[in-house]
Amino acid sequence: MSQWVLKLIKRHPTPDEVVEAGVETVAEIPYVAEERAREVIDNSRSSVAGQTDPDTGLALSVVAEDLLRLEKRIDRLKDRLWDRKKLKGPSCLKEHRRDRQMGRCGALH
Repeated sequence: MSQWVLKLIKRHPTPDEVVEAGVETVAEIPYVAEERAREVIDNSRSSVAGQTDPDTGLALSVVAEDLLRLEKRIDRLKDRLWDRKKLKGPSCLKEHRRDRQMGRCGALH
């Protein structure tokens, strides 16, 4: 799911809240141009599947917030793993440096 969709759900979890927010407010969400904001609001006006009660809205908002937070955490963990991999380097390169002979990676000069 796109970040902008999660941010929209976090801020305005029900169709009524999206309509009430208006084009300018919805367009403040990153990657939501004014045209897309109008489209989202128009779709919200005609939504028949949306839940509009406050409790459902709160639950949707909390879940969207959690997903955004977890995506950031996953990205940080990926960066840490990548950094570790870069620091360790392929074992065959270490063997070659240590032994100065042909390792499993092939001939390295």
